[in-house]
Amino acid sequence: MPSKLMCHSQFMDDVPVDSVCTMWFSQGTAQFHVSNLSAFEQSCVISGDTKRIVLDDFVIPNTESACEFKVDQSSGLINNARRVDNTGLKFVVETDQPQECRMFNLFNEIVKSNDKIEITKQRDKWMDFTRRTQYLLDACMESSKSDGEIVKVDYKPFQ
Repeated sequence: MPSKLMCHSQFMDDVPVDSVCTMWFSQGTAQFHVSNLSAFEQSCVISGDTKRIVLDDFVIPNTESACEFKVDQSSGLINNARRVDNTGLKFVVETDQPQECRMFNLFNEIVKSNDKIEITKQRDKWMDFTRRTQYLLDACMESSKSDGEIVKVDYKPFQ
């Protein structure tokens, strides 16, 4: 979980329709931009000290059978410090099913399983993911409604 975040949003009838968020972690930052005003705007950049991951198809995939992302690694400044040398690698993860189908199939397997310990473990894991996501979305909304004020994230797991 990030330690703090800042979010700027454009609202329409009290609903955010365009949001840019920066989250600070102990080892770097993550930024995302999601928009209902711009076609296909769903970008996410996760940056560390020497590398970053760029995802631009994490909400609506560019293709049904693959997910793409790029990893950039800074090699320092070149051309008398006029530009950064980013050596990038593009990764494509092939899949036999669309992402939404895989998610529903996984939930189906969990529900049909007779392994009570596994069911409980999976249920608890997904409940925690859901709580964390909602907590971050609430913090994003709080920051957005405060004109982009930085909000401290102090998540306490439910026990």
